[in-house]
Amino acid sequence: ALLNTMAWRGKVPTMATAVEVEEVFFQCGKAIIRSSMWKPEEWGDVSDIATFGKILVDQTKATDTTAEQLDCTIEEAYQTKLY
Repeated sequence: ALLNTMAWRGKVPTMATAVEVEEVFFQCGKAIIRSSMWKPEEWGDVSDIATFGKILVDQTKATDTTAEQLDCTIEEAYQTKLY
């Protein structure tokens, strides 16, 4: 019954995760503004940040694909398969 309440566009999920929060720490709204999180030009060098494809290849020790191929597949799925 709970999964039925999470249906989206006629699709009912097959699994859900329940999270019980014991304690929450709120951050001052100005901290987000001061962080320049939304200004990519102020992020500095991000070229060494691992992509999802690289993480998958590293963690699974895959030898039949590359991080670049996985990144392309993932990007295509984001554009064509997620609703």
